[in-house]
Amino acid sequence: ALFTGVSEYVMDESALVLSQRDYWDTINLSEGGMYFAEAPLSGLADLVAQLLPLQGAMEYPAASAGDWSLLRRAEAYRIYRSAQAGFSFAIPALSKWQQVRNSDADLSSGLEAALRRHGLTPGVALKVNTVGSGQVMLASDQGGKLALSND
Repeated sequence: ALFTGVSEYVMDESALVLSQRDYWDTINLSEGGMYFAEAPLSGLADLVAQLLPLQGAMEYPAASAGDWSLLRRAEAYRIYRSAQAGFSFAIPALSKWQQVRNSDADLSSGLEAALRRHGLTPGVALKVNTVGSGQVMLASDQGGKLALSND
């Protein structure tokens, strides 16, 4: 199971932890990149959804086979760091990409809107191979738009 987010600690004057609260990017991340408290069982639902993927694969094959390091697992997108490419990149969550690739919706604008909602500023467009070793390169030949491929 994959989880990203932040933890909030309350400590006493001798640096002993009095309490701790976890905020997961998939369920607690809101507008402007702020975290909010969610019902306690929401985390359990997210865990079960990952362990029992009823809708097929939950992540791109290259996410586990390549050199990608997961930085943020939000509901609508993932942010990875690629050691091979030397930079970080965002791609739509696999479920979102599967919805969009069979429609006329613009993949780049949907991803950009989701990133901006969380207070992030998108950079240059990339071409991301989602299988194999997960090669990541600048998408100068894609007309400045994100391109996902599985070849």
